[in-house]
Amino acid sequence: DCLSSISGSSYRGRTSVTASGRRCQRWDSQNPHAHDVHSMPGDESLTASANFCRAPVFDALGPWCFTEDPGVRFEYCNITKCA
Repeated sequence: DCLSSISGSSYRGRTSVTASGRRCQRWDSQNPHAHDVHSMPGDESLTASANFCRAPVFDALGPWCFTEDPGVRFEYCNITKCA
């Protein structure tokens, strides 16, 4: 489970907590944060990604997720870079 690209667009690991330890909201959920993010680059559905960290936007700084914390919309995830 490591990051092979800087943007994280190819990351398909199972990390589901942010760098600060917040649990990720499921991508198919609109609670507590409503959003319109539904697919990954290449049109991969995020529904199958459950609540794993992903980088669905090419210009992202790395994998991230919406959080289950109503006061924090999203955070980046701390994923080790591949050797």
